[in-house]
Amino acid sequence: MRKIDIASKTITLLTALSVIYAALESNILFVAPILTLAIPYTFMKEKGLEHYTQNKRILNNLFLFNILSFMIVSMISNHMNQTIFDIVVNMIVSYAYFKVIWAIENKQINAYKNPEVLCKKLEDKIQVLEAMREKLETDMESIDNEKAKSSLETKLMALNQKILQDKSQLEIIKIKIETQKNNIK
Repeated sequence: MRKIDIASKTITLLTALSVIYAALESNILFVAPILTLAIPYTFMKEKGLEHYTQNKRILNNLFLFNILSFMIVSMISNHMNQTIFDIVVNMIVSYAYFKVIWAIENKQINAYKNPEVLCKKLEDKIQVLEAMREKLETDMESIDNEKAKSSLETKLMALNQKILQDKSQLEIIKIKIETQKNNIK
């Protein structure tokens, strides 16, 4: 499973939203999230994949600190205007995006850590692929055009290859599950 750096994606979103806001409103204040969040995160983050979780926590804390700071300062100064409100909304939207993709990533990681769940998903996928293969075979019988028939044959061969590949992965996962069950006993 390829790991996508969700923190970098979130910083990119925040930067893009800030720049778009600043351009549309012709107000330089809209780049404040870049100055208070994106740039500090760039200097604070740890390099390397082994610090991936730590970088997500750093970004999470920076988001919370910045959102709360903007809100507290506007409450204390009793000066909440549309610009500050828009900046806070920009940060909240980016933070919500960050939390959603973090939750999705955690769900995927947990699914891959549990081989029984992965086994079930793979079995379901194989069933869908086999149903597609059966439909292609019936479609192939009813086609008289040689060009269309050869196109369907190519698709059928690719589908058969994918089914075989998934079945071999399924067998490996089943062996892993059986090995884990035997080790527990």
